[in-house]
Amino acid sequence: SDSLVKLYESGNYDPTQQLDILDKIAQNNPDPDESLKYTDLLLKEAIAVDSNRYVYRGYRHRGNAHEQKGDLSMALESYFKAREFIDESTEKGRLGNLYTAIAAVYSGMGNKPNVIQYYSNAIKILEGLEDRIAYAIAVENLGDSYLGFGEPDSALVLFNKSGPIFKAQNRKPFL
Repeated sequence: SDSLVKLYESGNYDPTQQLDILDKIAQNNPDPDESLKYTDLLLKEAIAVDSNRYVYRGYRHRGNAHEQKGDLSMALESYFKAREFIDESTEKGRLGNLYTAIAAVYSGMGNKPNVIQYYSNAIKILEGLEDRIAYAIAVENLGDSYLGFGEPDSALVLFNKSGPIFKAQNRKPFL
């Protein structure tokens, strides 16, 4: 991230790389305030050139940074803004992953109905896609939420669904 910041600040790059550089800085910066700074630059430039892909990514990074700071309302606002820049017909994986992020914020707020709704929506979308890990993560996270809600039987059903997927991909569950 530091080398990309230096590159960006030097201006010594092909102008067609600007959005990609800002995107990577915003995504990988461990400091949420710095991430927000570069996210704002990314959004400004992406909107100027009408790049829905980078506008989506900018709002997604903004949501991540606000979530990292504990500002959950701002995180949700950013995620819902990102939602406006997804083409449902061609970006199902992106939509499913965004719903997983939204559900996680609602989980942090203790909003059980919205947690279940958004994880369930994510699972329905991700279930038929190639990215089995994204699907397993959404299933596992919903299971973890059920544990937090004091419903271990529901959690176990979901863990039994996600566990074999992680194992088949040679990955450990995140819990």
